[in-house]
Amino acid sequence: MRSSISRLAVLAALAAAPASAAVVEETVATANGKPILLSDYKKEVASRVENWKRLQPGALQDPAFAAELRKKTLDQMVDHELLHQESEKRKFKVFEREIDRAIDTVKERSFGRDELGKQLTEAEQEDALARQLKSEGMSSSQYRERIRRQLMVQKLIEGVVRPAAKPPDEAELKSAFDRVKALVKGSTAPVAGLQDELAQAYLGFSMQVREELAEKVRVAHVLVKISSDAPAAQQAVEHK
Repeated sequence: MRSSISRLAVLAALAAAPASAAVVEETVATANGKPILLSDYKKEVASRVENWKRLQPGALQDPAFAAELRKKTLDQMVDHELLHQESEKRKFKVFEREIDRAIDTVKERSFGRDELGKQLTEAEQEDALARQLKSEGMSSSQYRERIRRQLMVQKLIEGVVRPAAKPPDEAELKSAFDRVKALVKGSTAPVAGLQDELAQAYLGFSMQVREELAEKVRVAHVLVKISSDAPAAQQAVEHK
């Protein structure tokens, strides 16, 4: 089962090791005896930080939020490892085409637009993903393995966990609605304390809502301008 987080001074231990000694990588937690490695934890934190920078950069300015993000990342890595072990016991399978579709979804959701909101081409999205993987020190095959494991867990949740869960009641639905409404207005407070994946799901959905609202406002402004220009145009036609 879940272990307590290791509190050893990792860098100090590595620095004290003889130069000729083989480096044994630090384990920051275990899940049913399976180690969670420090390098994997650092990569996961870096990935989530980059996601937050794209979705809600202001949130990372809060030191308490950043510290909570690091803590919850490790908690979720342990949870995911336990769920992945259970999915393997139950013989869930993930096909290559499913991994391809999942990566396409990630590219569209996380790299679909640039910082100015411009829609990126498929090739530009591919380049953006490649740059992020390079910054995290992760190869394409390692990334595909991460996606495969995530899909294994997703299948377990959808096939076993979710059917056994009770549907949300009215209070929970209202709470979710209020979170989205506050996020659309620009607040990050509603996702404080949530698991990172759930928080990012809320943020991603709220961004879609915000973009749709912005598009509707833009169209409305165009229609108003067309309507106000119509009488003058009509008069010009009548005087010809």
